[in-house]
Amino acid sequence: MESEDKKAEILQLSSQNNEAFKILSDEDLRMKYILESENILNDKNKNEIPPDFLMEMMEFNENLMEMEFDFSAEILESSISSLQDIENQLSSEVKNVLSQDTIKEATEAELLSIKNYYLKKRYILRIHEKLSTFASR
Repeated sequence: MESEDKKAEILQLSSQNNEAFKILSDEDLRMKYILESENILNDKNKNEIPPDFLMEMMEFNENLMEMEFDFSAEILESSISSLQDIENQLSSEVKNVLSQDTIKEATEAELLSIKNYYLKKRYILRIHEKLSTFASR
């Protein structure tokens, strides 16, 4: 029979393994972990979304506001499609850097591009969530 200390250690190791698997199998969690471990993403750094991207997202935000007052299935479908195109473009820009083989060798500039991608992706996720509220109407 195992001692209580040994059982606690086994439980802790099991929890660490589960958490590691969760992080490694989710691209967003993996990006966040890498950026935090490299001290690129933290409370002290400015985790601001680039202004040019925010300008690009202005149209989506305007469409969301417009649909609050006057729902349009055409605007909804167009917004969802355009947003997916933007996501695909963003993803293709960092695809090589995010591969497991090269992430260990990523330069600071590449890590900053991952940071921008991560922040943009989170912003897009919020827009998707808002769009999904209209889709369920």
